[in-house]
Amino acid sequence: MLIYRFHGTTVLIFQAFDSSGFVLQQFCF
Repeated sequence: MLIYRFHGTTVLIFQAFDSSGFVLQQFCF
């Protein structure tokens, strides 16, 4: 889980690897 500030808005980025090794990203603004 990566949490950082972007233009005054908190952005949460969740990264996980599936069984194939691809990266799944979910952006919560």
